[in-house]
Amino acid sequence: MNRLKRPDIADRMIPGNWEGDLIIGKDGANACATLVECATRYLIIVALPLRRRADQVCEALTRRIHVLPEGAMRTLTRDQDPEMTRHQPLTPGTGVDVLVAHPHSPRDRRTNDNTNQLIRRYLPTGTPITSHQPYLDAIAYELGNCPRATLGYRNPTEAFNQLIATTH
Repeated sequence: MNRLKRPDIADRMIPGNWEGDLIIGKDGANACATLVECATRYLIIVALPLRRRADQVCEALTRRIHVLPEGAMRTLTRDQDPEMTRHQPLTPGTGVDVLVAHPHSPRDRRTNDNTNQLIRRYLPTGTPITSHQPYLDAIAYELGNCPRATLGYRNPTEAFNQLIATTH
């Protein structure tokens, strides 16, 4: 298990470093995974229709990572939740280095924590989380098209597309 040894991204300007987490639904019965690129705040929400077993979370994340342009994700920093413990197959399957945040250290994944707060406007705490991927994609699309002051009033989708265009 890797401890947080990724490049210093305190200024969040190094592209390709992502943070991931789960949003848990009512009574822990359902969940979705969130992936956020730190430099651009680009968001992917992944449905977890088969509950949140560690092997199924890894499989769902691998499928979504494979649709990204090559090199768009270099690292993924996750928390220490048991649902993320089976991350070892992710690295050979995707080429992404999976790193583990320090326990009780929100600063290690602050982009993802802030983004999850935005997602909770659509999926409030205490409500079931849908496994309908098009609905989750619509949430990510809406959040990805909101201008952000931190991006010079570009939106995350524009910033991510520009990043991909300049690095590929």
